[in-house]
Amino acid sequence: MKKFLFISFFSLMSLFAKDGIKQEIDAGFIATTGNSDSSTVSAEYRLEYILKNKTEVKFRADMLYGKKDGETSNERYRANFNVKHYFKRNLFYYHEIYYLKNRFEGYKHQINAGFGLGYKIIDREHELLLGLGGLVVRYNSYTSSDKDSELLSFVKASMDYKYLFDKKNSFISRLYIMNNVEKSSDYEAGIYAKLSFKLNSKIAFTTGVEVKYDNMPPFKNGKRLYKTDTTTKVGITYFF
Repeated sequence: MKKFLFISFFSLMSLFAKDGIKQEIDAGFIATTGNSDSSTVSAEYRLEYILKNKTEVKFRADMLYGKKDGETSNERYRANFNVKHYFKRNLFYYHEIYYLKNRFEGYKHQINAGFGLGYKIIDREHELLLGLGGLVVRYNSYTSSDKDSELLSFVKASMDYKYLFDKKNSFISRLYIMNNVEKSSDYEAGIYAKLSFKLNSKIAFTTGVEVKYDNMPPFKNGKRLYKTDTTTKVGITYFF
């Protein structure tokens, strides 16, 4: 049912394509290692809208689902809403909301709400580098742990990078680190990198990798889950 709702959502959004809005849909195959080992199909939707060259609105939702030996071996749902507003040429403030549901990582639900400041470190026609820093409030609801749920506060630093090799081929990456303001040993870091090769104006071949490290992951059966999760992906992107 959840997979049907996600696919229906991606299809519905394509009906609302209009000028000023960039939209993309990914479909692909994923191999994962860490808290789950399986072959998985995935889908992702991305939207970007720029208001008067000062405010950028971005939304992303993705899902992956896999089975192994007739049983569900991987299931993850994520959504991210982010707004950046430039009050100077290279300086902006942002706020974002991020949602995660993944019982294989130990979360019934995880909700993050954050805000902070960012700066354009590099801003060229073919290259862009952003540095961001701020605060995040996180609510965790666990599948199996010594606590049912908890509310945490983190400081977060991140960098977003984009490079255009030419009009058809590009590379993007994101790097972040978060640290609990009350417990220094509770920190999380992640990196995402993707290569995109446009086949024509509407379709691109993409390949990427995502690595997440959680120094204090949730418990399962009295033991902490794996600290590192790695996701690799090969897929097709449709632009509209």
